[in-house]
Amino acid sequence: IYAGGKQKGSSIELQVKKTVEQSYLTQLWNHESFQKPEQQHISLLADTISKYFTIAIILIAALTGVYWLRTDVHRALMSCTAILIIACPCALAITVPFTFGSVMRILGRNNFFLRNAAAVEAVARIDSIVFDKTGTITSHHVDRIQWEGSPLTEYQKQLIYSIASQSIHPKSKMVAELFRHDRRLPVSQFREFAGLGIEGFVDGKKVMLGSKDFVKHHTPAPAHDQSRLFVSVNDHFLGWFRINEVIRPGLPEQIRSLANRFRLFLLSGDNGSDERAMLEMFPEKSQLHFSQTPVQKLQFIQELQASGSKVMMVGDGLNDSGALKQSDVGVAVTDNLHQFSPACDVIMKGDGFGRFDRFVRFCRSSINIVWFTFGISLLYNVIGIYFAVRGELSPMVAAILMPISSITVIVITTLASRWQAKRLGF
Repeated sequence: IYAGGKQKGSSIELQVKKTVEQSYLTQLWNHESFQKPEQQHISLLADTISKYFTIAIILIAALTGVYWLRTDVHRALMSCTAILIIACPCALAITVPFTFGSVMRILGRNNFFLRNAAAVEAVARIDSIVFDKTGTITSHHVDRIQWEGSPLTEYQKQLIYSIASQSIHPKSKMVAELFRHDRRLPVSQFREFAGLGIEGFVDGKKVMLGSKDFVKHHTPAPAHDQSRLFVSVNDHFLGWFRINEVIRPGLPEQIRSLANRFRLFLLSGDNGSDERAMLEMFPEKSQLHFSQTPVQKLQFIQELQASGSKVMMVGDGLNDSGALKQSDVGVAVTDNLHQFSPACDVIMKGDGFGRFDRFVRFCRSSINIVWFTFGISLLYNVIGIYFAVRGELSPMVAAILMPISSITVIVITTLASRWQAKRLGF
């Protein structure tokens, strides 16, 4: 079983017999099943420029040779050779990978992990950002969860802990953490229903943990001021966990910063109890949608893309896996880097959410670095060709200057990326 694989269903117990190879995770993440069909536009442009540039150089060398052959055979050979040496498209070809590679390395050190270089350009091209709520812009702490209902016996705590520990959903993990000192009982026939809840047989008893409708609780609902997780054992309702969600530090500032440049949306699987709090942070033009199923989230992304938008989906990688994969850029926010979805393009640690806007700006600025370096490379080649055509540049000097252009590109992209990262606080 390779690292990065996903166990579907109840938990399993494994014995580690070999050290984990990071390459396995990389291979999984870059598997063709999870690739976006769109290619890098700038890379394609660079390849196209390089192709026509090569054709143009051959024509210029040929015409130059014909011109000088009439008067000076030696100069004709020298000029043709110098042109072919000095006019190397290598500098153009390495601009994109070196720039984006430098950006990926800097972001990786700051807990923003990008799938590949194509993700940098994809981030730079977005115009709409869709946020999930639970586990994405909110975080959970075990001291923010309360039980309301009939007092739980030790045995009932064991039942709840055993079923909750099977799921990696943020709310299930909170419950499991609350009862982590209790005994774990054997679980069978475990099933997880995206956006609804989990169920299974624990010690022979049917335990359900999830939404009100999922556990079939029909008594009057409590006040809609908190998130709730309902519990039943053998179809007997026990009560609910009231969960106080904590807004991630810096979220209001992030929303204000991003709203100046992007269309913002919120998709949440929870009810609208937090709508008033969300409206205080999100601009009026933003669209807030609650009680959304994973399928509805996916369809919402598709509708935005159909209208011509380039969409970034920011979710927790669980119920949002379909939307993450469908979006132009999928960002999985996680407080535990061991849990992520291969459907995403970017993994971001939850404690780095306060720098999310700078992450986007850094990727966008990398495009300017690429174009600036393109210009330097073309200028270098034009000046070199000018002197070579005139017969004023020897092949020996051209051979010395040619690799300098590639070195120049590497230096410019590295220094520019570091300067931009320092300016943005990375």
